[in-house]
Amino acid sequence: MTSLENFGSQITAAAQDAWNAMERTLERVGLPVPDSDRLNRVMRPPIDRTVAAFRWSNFGTTAVVPFPAPAWDDPRMLLTMLSLANTAYAEVEEHQRQRPLTSPTSALPLPPVTLALAAASVWRYLHPALLREVCLSPYCVVDRKEPGRLWSACLTHLDAPHLMSNLASLLPDAAALERQEGSGPFAADVALLATLSSGLFVGWAVFEKEVLHRPGTYYAVGALGLSSLAFALQVVADETRAGGGGERRCLGLPLPGRFSWVVSLGFTHLVAAPDTSFAGHMAGVLAGIAHVYLLRPALRALRRACGGGNRGPAGAPRPRFYGSGTTSGRPVSGGGGGGGGGGGQFGRALLGALSQLGLAAGAIAVYALASQRRQRQPLSNWSLR
Repeated sequence: MTSLENFGSQITAAAQDAWNAMERTLERVGLPVPDSDRLNRVMRPPIDRTVAAFRWSNFGTTAVVPFPAPAWDDPRMLLTMLSLANTAYAEVEEHQRQRPLTSPTSALPLPPVTLALAAASVWRYLHPALLREVCLSPYCVVDRKEPGRLWSACLTHLDAPHLMSNLASLLPDAAALERQEGSGPFAADVALLATLSSGLFVGWAVFEKEVLHRPGTYYAVGALGLSSLAFALQVVADETRAGGGGERRCLGLPLPGRFSWVVSLGFTHLVAAPDTSFAGHMAGVLAGIAHVYLLRPALRALRRACGGGNRGPAGAPRPRFYGSGTTSGRPVSGGGGGGGGGGGQFGRALLGALSQLGLAAGAIAVYALASQRRQRQPLSNWSLR
């Protein structure tokens, strides 16, 4: 942390010391002592706002992203390079196998929107920027009215391993969903999920500040990375696969199609990157759940009302899912959508939504208990998402 980031805590500590001295004086002379928490309630909000205004202004931290990449023989660098290379090779092969030869995008190595998303992330990596100007800061979004951070943060990464690991997580589900839905609807889904996941992250920070009286996330944290969107797309892909009776392989293990995000979340925070933003990842999970059970049914109803159908780009019925399994999380098997009446479909959807929300609540509870037991400071105020 910089001296500016400690400035608010130092002011509050000095004010608390002065308050304690005043309390001891009042006790000696026999006068009533006011509530000791009153100073914190009165003084802390303006101090936090003042420090945040300096932190996110031109006087704040001037760190430039991306940070220098680790050495080539660094284990983190090697593992992420191998993971991305394996995932990219598998996705290019799958795209070559499934692309229609008459498609105008048949010469591309990946579906166009997925390729554009990866290319935009690489372009952002190759063009350094000030971290404080592109990260997802709840304070800047709400108080300074900078909604562009909801999207700029998704494409920005701290260093090369951060970028490569997020792309390796994103590509399988993004490519498979785009082949299933078509590029236009998938682009709309990506924009919606990115907005919703970032918005939920900001909403959680506001909830922490207003209800839990923990303003640190709201005023001081800046989140970066595609992993929130990757978790959202994984939930959407899992639900699509579950509707077709499929499964996926995660770390080489076959898992029920609907719940693989739980394993990915646990592996990320227990093994791979325990200091990354749990709130950012969980915001992606909740965005995916909301998309599957609220937004996507509403959009489908709107398309039906406007005369559209559940057809693919060329007018053919869309298959439920594609592909064979890889360790990066590609679907293992596909299949047709389940039948049944409207009542049965509503009951299954309600049961699926409740089970997903129950798992999300359980993950939050486990993380909260583990965080209380751990009680250690993060590496920095910049969160990897």
